Amino acid sequence: MSKRGKKPSVKLTKNFIKEKKRGKDEDEDIQNKDGEKEFIDVSYEEESDEDDDEDDKEVLKTSKKDLSGLRYMSTQDNYRILSQNPFPKHTKEKEALLDSYFKNGKTNELFNELLLGYNILLHGEGSKINLVKRFINEYTKKYPSIFVNAFLPNVDIKEIVDIISVKLFNNSKKYSTVNQQIRDLNTLSQEQPLYKHIFLIIYNIDGMALNSYSSQVLLSELAQIPNLHIIATIDNYNANLIWDVALDARFRWVRHSMPTYENYLKELLKESSVYTGKESSLTLSSIESVLKSLTDTAKDVLKILINHTMELKQRECSKRNLYELCFDEFLVSEESSLNSHLVEYIDHKMIREFTKHGETFLSVQMNKSLTKQVLVILEANTQE
Repeated sequence: MSKRGKKPSVKLTKNFIKEKKRGKDEDEDIQNKDGEKEFIDVSYEEESDEDDDEDDKEVLKTSKKDLSGLRYMSTQDNYRILSQNPFPKHTKEKEALLDSYFKNGKTNELFNELLLGYNILLHGEGSKINLVKRFINEYTKKYPSIFVNAFLPNVDIKEIVDIISVKLFNNSKKYSTVNQQIRDLNTLSQEQPLYKHIFLIIYNIDGMALNSYSSQVLLSELAQIPNLHIIATIDNYNANLIWDVALDARFRWVRHSMPTYENYLKELLKESSVYTGKESSLTLSSIESVLKSLTDTAKDVLKILINHTMELKQRECSKRNLYELCFDEFLVSEESSLNSHLVEYIDHKMIREFTKHGETFLSVQMNKSLTKQVLVILEANTQE
């Protein structure tokens, strides 16, 4: 993380802010601390037939090494090298390709489809960030836009809805469920809209933070708001599998192949932590799979634990205290029944059980963003 602090995953803007562009002829060398150029040296020796015969006699052994033991590049070094554009090939061709979308009427087609009530889904090789930002600058500059970096793991669907509600509908009302909040926004957009058009841009809608079915259902509910238009990008060939026929129809997608062949600078910043497991292995999709196999009572126990820890603004709660809360809600009658409901959460490392000062405590192991998303799922389960 840079010294400037953590970059927000959701950004609201009414005007396009031009980013500082590198010069076309700029081609800096990447140097290490000693002033020497960094490079990759690949060398090999030709093997003789005698070596092949010896290799045939060798016994193959399975390596016990895994990805967690790999040396990985820090986020700062990753960003530094990528931002210096170490692969400047075909720069002019890439710029010409980007310009062609705006000169041949392709972007006019996108804008007309948005005004007709459809939502745009862009796919193709290369990052779409510069493409979408240029489109917003040239076509929707006078309307408010919300940018969501869904390639970051800390994206929260509730945060997105809260920003739309407060900033664009002047609605600061508190809601028990996100579904009810979206329904009220839909009503407000028809009765007293503050803006004629609102544009929601989601980079990598197929990213880890939003690719769960529950998140996609909530996004499809947002798509029903008449004056809200969605522009989303996908970068996985299997991304379309996250929508079934009914959900796909609710989004009203119009798909466009618009490859840019640009480097994934921002998108790749989290790659090292994903592959080396330096961040939590818990994902919303894996937690959803666990919840589907549990009873409603077990889900209610987890919801009480999460709500209680959030109220106390701490991540742990005494097991005795949780039992009393669940007992008051008629969820458990004895501690053994509480243990049976907690065992799955502990086994899947959603909750950690530990002893402190002779007393047993329970700690929520999910990060704040993931905890909020799980709470949304649990509240929706209560409403059903």
